[in-house]
Amino acid sequence: MATDLIVCSPEVLHGRPVVRGTRISVGLILQCLASGMTRDDILRAYPTLTPEGLNAALGFAARQFEGEQTEHERLAEASRAAAEASGVLDFMRDDPILNDYTE
Repeated sequence: MATDLIVCSPEVLHGRPVVRGTRISVGLILQCLASGMTRDDILRAYPTLTPEGLNAALGFAARQFEGEQTEHERLAEASRAAAEASGVLDFMRDDPILNDYTE
């Protein structure tokens, strides 16, 4: 199974998800793609990475975002909840200039 190819261990890259048997992290693969490298470029640059490992890493990364909030959304929600709990939003809702930022 492809998901068996991605492992996390505190002893390897501080627990970041890596392709089994390598020190190639899922994040590194995403950075390579973001920089414009193709799959073939990545496989040539990292000879210990197999096509199956590359596919497993991309699948792992994609699953991390399926139906989940991004970190930015989680932080925004937590900030909003804290502001509501402290009554700050009540004050802001009464101010016509600040009102645009609370909706």
